[in-house]
Amino acid sequence: MSHYDVTPAPASTYDRWTHPPFSGFNDGEYIWGRGAGDDKTLVVAQWEAITHLLEAGFKPRRTLILSHGFDEEEVFARRGQGQIAPFLEKRYGNDGLLMVIDEGGGTQDDFFGSAFALPGMGEKGYLDIEISVGTAGGHSSVPPKHTGIGIMSQIVSGLEDNPFEPNLTPASPILTAMQCAAEHASAFPKSYAKLLRREGPNAYPRLAKVYAESSTFHRAEAGTTTAVDVIAGGVKVNALPELVAARVNFRIDFAESVASTQAHIARILGKVAKKNGLKLSAFEGKTEGELGGRYVQVERLGLPIEPAPRTPAVGGVWELFAGTVKAALPGPNGEERIVSPYSSTGNTDCKMYYNLTKNVYRFLGGRGGSSFNAHTVDERASISTHLEIVKWVHAIIQNADAYDGEQ
Repeated sequence: MSHYDVTPAPASTYDRWTHPPFSGFNDGEYIWGRGAGDDKTLVVAQWEAITHLLEAGFKPRRTLILSHGFDEEEVFARRGQGQIAPFLEKRYGNDGLLMVIDEGGGTQDDFFGSAFALPGMGEKGYLDIEISVGTAGGHSSVPPKHTGIGIMSQIVSGLEDNPFEPNLTPASPILTAMQCAAEHASAFPKSYAKLLRREGPNAYPRLAKVYAESSTFHRAEAGTTTAVDVIAGGVKVNALPELVAARVNFRIDFAESVASTQAHIARILGKVAKKNGLKLSAFEGKTEGELGGRYVQVERLGLPIEPAPRTPAVGGVWELFAGTVKAALPGPNGEERIVSPYSSTGNTDCKMYYNLTKNVYRFLGGRGGSSFNAHTVDERASISTHLEIVKWVHAIIQNADAYDGEQ
């Protein structure tokens, strides 16, 4: 799997690019342009690998499906893989595929001091909401204590000041990776190892807290995240706003759910509504007419996604996948590369494919950190890493084709 759509490159940013965003400029080290890293290098590598195999006379025993979406970057879109996956379900049935491999993690030569490959074998859930604050309008010369914008500010502060607690449980591939690193990585922090031994087996709250505090990225890995991304309200500087709206994104932890996330949101908004004497409507689907003129309302935007099922890290398919990684992508100087479950902070198109197989791997097949500036100015992808991806795809196609074990 891969996707060939890209995020926009606004014309207003063109003069900030080292090379034009749709030039595909090759400087001998990188390919420059929008989508170079996300996700054109994988699309091209897949077709390079299959072309080479066919030219060499390869005749697959199994059906090989190259599935490319065109709306992965569209949050609410379901026209690409959202149509392809149901078609494949109808043709092959539930659990009809051996495995699915999509974009995702890669290799790292210094994961706590050792060479690892980190395929995404779980994926956070996803929820977008829209919050509306309705208040009486009027002339700004006679303002209330808090306008609708002021009340929305309280809501935003409430959401940001009351985040979900950092969380590491057996449901999290991040915890699995840490346990694996504790056993196999040469420089795994002693403080982490100590907490792994002392806590668990059902929860690791202190480890989660220490890990989350170490960086913004680790905080995003260890728990549900809250991002207030869009806000709008008011029409004129001398008129009180009658409607203020905000849109908020949540990436839901592996041990949480859409329902528990909505309950968290409703609690925070309920306190603000009560403080300001407003009616609360939380995920009830009421119309503005039903709510009256003074209210706090929150509704879902688009379709939410529950945290993904965990991909098994045992059995023949896992051994096929991990063994191919080790053979095709060894560590520096030929050292063994450890393959561990992991997870990215985002979502991919493979979320459409959970009915087709339990063996879902989000793995690019190249070195992590070798493409830069995805979704922004000067996006570029390493040519040497691209060749690694071709090598990986070339190997996994042949090994999967020859596999006769359990599914």
